[in-house]
Amino acid sequence: MPTEGFFDHTAPMPHTSNLAPNVITDPSEVVLALNSPNLVPPPCPTNLKTGPTATLRSAMARFSHGDQHEGRRLAIDAAISSVTGFPFKQRSLERTQSFLDALPTTTTAGGDEQPDEATLNDIAQIIPTETLADALGVADADLGEVRRDIGLLAATIGRGAAASEESDCAATRLQDRFASHPGGPVATVSLLYQNHDATAALLIATHESCRTDTARRSALRQTFRVVESETILQLTQPEDGSPDKNLPEVIALPVGATVALSLQDLQVEFGAGPHHCPGKAMAQEIAAGIIVALGYR
Repeated sequence: MPTEGFFDHTAPMPHTSNLAPNVITDPSEVVLALNSPNLVPPPCPTNLKTGPTATLRSAMARFSHGDQHEGRRLAIDAAISSVTGFPFKQRSLERTQSFLDALPTTTTAGGDEQPDEATLNDIAQIIPTETLADALGVADADLGEVRRDIGLLAATIGRGAAASEESDCAATRLQDRFASHPGGPVATVSLLYQNHDATAALLIATHESCRTDTARRSALRQTFRVVESETILQLTQPEDGSPDKNLPEVIALPVGATVALSLQDLQVEFGAGPHHCPGKAMAQEIAAGIIVALGYR
């Protein structure tokens, strides 16, 4: 599966908007936008229809705002607190080593060959979710089912695929599985969902940096917000294309307008404001363990 376009997102473009997005790239302006109470996460896309997939999305913290988001964020924090102290780096390292050992030919960066793209993508899609699910108390025998179910939600809620009977069953199974978890079922499933593609993207970006001995690029490309109440943003635009000469530009945004926020600068890779990533340290530990297993330090 090709890397480009698969791990470079945080949320699909909202299907309900017919307006071209206003793109914000300056990191300081991205932070201001992410802290603005007038810019909110996009509504549920129409292709999720009605059913457990759409219902789960509507209950997630990352797609809410204001007082509703604050309460849901506390549940996410409780879910993360429940795995504090889990050896994420060591477990992801061990799982990656086991995965590589099971291949017909083990190819690590420390050997004669590096893992090919297909192998690296398999690792990225499997190891982070199974490591977190292990931390959440899922038995080894059930890890495959949890990984497949989270993969279905990542494809629909995260990447814009249409909801299906399979994704609806996955949403229901996962919430039933974590019904008694300290963080509650929605927050716990949300934690697995947010970890799935984002940590995979972090791994891909980190691996490329290690392989080429270059500075790491941001794992995530952009996220979207929708204007809830009419607002004005003051942005900077280059004068005559020169990055050294910036001019202020005031942009009036009507209700319903879409704003695309670039996350390609490492300063804002994990977001900012109320929706900043609560699992940053966990994701970094999981990715670091995989990188070590691949032969890098």
